[in-house]
Amino acid sequence: MKKDSVIMALTLGALLSLTSCKDGKSIMKQAKQATQEMFDNYKAELADSVLDMVDVLAQQYFDNIEDGSLTIVTALTKREKLVKPKYLFDPKETDKLVTMHQKTAALAFLITERPLRIAYGISLKESDAAIAKLAADMNYPLTVDDLKNRSISDNIRSVYAICKEKHQVQYFWEVQTDALINLSYLMACAPELYYGRITDEQVVVHVKVLDSVIGILDKIASIDKEMARVRDDLMQSELLKEKRESHFTASELIEFHVVNKNRMVDRRNRVLR
Repeated sequence: MKKDSVIMALTLGALLSLTSCKDGKSIMKQAKQATQEMFDNYKAELADSVLDMVDVLAQQYFDNIEDGSLTIVTALTKREKLVKPKYLFDPKETDKLVTMHQKTAALAFLITERPLRIAYGISLKESDAAIAKLAADMNYPLTVDDLKNRSISDNIRSVYAICKEKHQVQYFWEVQTDALINLSYLMACAPELYYGRITDEQVVVHVKVLDSVIGILDKIASIDKEMARVRDDLMQSELLKEKRESHFTASELIEFHVVNKNRMVDRRNRVLR
């Protein structure tokens, strides 16, 4: 990954090209070049010792992610479907994104919101096209067909293996972090959907998932300082501080998001910066 100065220089270069160029095709070409340069700088080799430690924690994450998933997968009632959600990420917004961090966040948002679109009967045409475009722009090893045909944990294991092979482990964990942040945002926006659909056992595992990701980000940040920002984003979204030992019940977890809704919304918006 690049350092802050590199990010700023590339982003400034992209902005200058956007404001000075009148031709629409040239603008898009300049933005795409800036994104590719940022992607090239995103690759930072991790020491073998750090990668080994991350792999141990990653296996714990993979083992827990399915059981601890708070994704809405059960059918909604006719009454619940009456009012379509206005808080989902707009796929059209992807055309405005330039930096790798913005595109990473948008991809994570669209993936985590896909089950809700299905539950509400919302067409997936635009959002799936945006997922495909973002993945192609960022060279991220995930397709829409993968989302349709494989489980959450199978997808994550496959993508992680490819990112590791390509020396893009940091890239993988930023997507996972933004997805967890967006999950908290979704619960804060529509807590009523989660009552009766998640269990106390799922919540316990979900907290383990958060713990393992924070541990992973700590290890990576010891070498790649840019990942400290990603870790801090997740730490600010944590539910863990008040009830770390006693564990949240499902109802307490939902209540936590209701009380902290503004903070959850601000945090989610911030990762698009």
